[in-house]
Amino acid sequence: MRNILKFFISHPTIVNLCVLMIVALGLLSLFATQTRFFPVTKERFVDISVVYPGATPEEVEEGILLKIEEELQGIVGIDRILSTASPSLGLVAVELTEDAVADETLALVKNSVDKINNFPRGVEPPVVEKRDIKDLAMAVALTGDISLQQKKDYADQIEEELLAMPGISDIALGGTPDQEIEISLSETALRGYDLSFQQVAQTVAATNLETFGGELKTENANINIKANNKGYFAKDLENIIVSVRADGSAVYLRDVANIRDQFKDDPGQLYLDGEQAVTLTVFATTKENILDNAEKTLNYVTDFNSRHEGVQLTVIE
Repeated sequence: MRNILKFFISHPTIVNLCVLMIVALGLLSLFATQTRFFPVTKERFVDISVVYPGATPEEVEEGILLKIEEELQGIVGIDRILSTASPSLGLVAVELTEDAVADETLALVKNSVDKINNFPRGVEPPVVEKRDIKDLAMAVALTGDISLQQKKDYADQIEEELLAMPGISDIALGGTPDQEIEISLSETALRGYDLSFQQVAQTVAATNLETFGGELKTENANINIKANNKGYFAKDLENIIVSVRADGSAVYLRDVANIRDQFKDDPGQLYLDGEQAVTLTVFATTKENILDNAEKTLNYVTDFNSRHEGVQLTVIE
C-alpha cells in the first residue's frame, strides 16, 4: 500500500487522469440511467385476444378459448393460463414462469395459436402480444365547445403526433365510446329491388369479414391463407354488392340503405370541471424514460394551446 501511495505521489499526472476517468464514467452512467416510478420487473404475461362478432360467451368459450388452451398445453415457460369469455370477445392471459424468457415464450405461443385452423367462421385473426410493463408519464384532457366526434378527431391527431416523437410509443385514449357502423335499410328500396332484410344481412355478413383459412405447407415454405375483406368505416361498406339484376346491373348496399359511423349507445363519457372531455394518457415502457416522455408531452400541450382556439389541452395527472 505504501508503495502504491508513493507511486501516485510521484506521478500526479496519472492521478489526474484517473480522476477524470472516474468523473467521465459517472457522467455516462448518469445520462444512461432511466427514471421510473416503480422498480423494473420482468414481463410475466402474454395476452391473446380473439374477436368473434355476434357470439355469446358460451360460443366464444367452446369455439375459441378451449382450442387455444389445448394448443398451449406443454409449452415450456408457461406457468398457468387464465381465460375470459365475453360477448364477441375471448381473452387469454398466459402467465410465465419465473425463469422464462418473455420473447422466446411469446414466439412459441404465437406459433401455436397460428396453427389453429378450425376456428368458427367469422372469427377475426387472434392478436398475440407481450404485456409490457409501463409507467404513467402524463395524462391530459382535451376540452372545448365542439362535438364529441370533433374531439375524437382532434385526439386521434394528437395521438399520432405524440407517437411520432422519439421515445413515446404507448398512448391510451379515454372518454370516447367505441364506434360502430349503423346500416338503416329502406323498406321502399328493398321492395323496389325485390330484396328482403335477411338477404341483405346475410350478404353483408358473408362479404365483410376477415378470416383465416388454414396453412398450406410446401417444400420451401408454409403459406398462411386468409381472406381480408373487412371494412371498419361506413364508406368501406357502401360498395358491397347485395344483388345482381336480370340485366346484369349490380345493386349496392348504398342503394338500399343509409350507412353511417356512430358511437355506441353506452358512451362512457368523461368530464373535466363539468365539461365533456377526451383524455390521452402517455406511458413510458421499460425502455423509455418517464421524465423525457413527460417533458415532451408538456411541451406539446403548450404548443398545441398556443396554436388552437376554442379547444385546449389540460394536464390532469
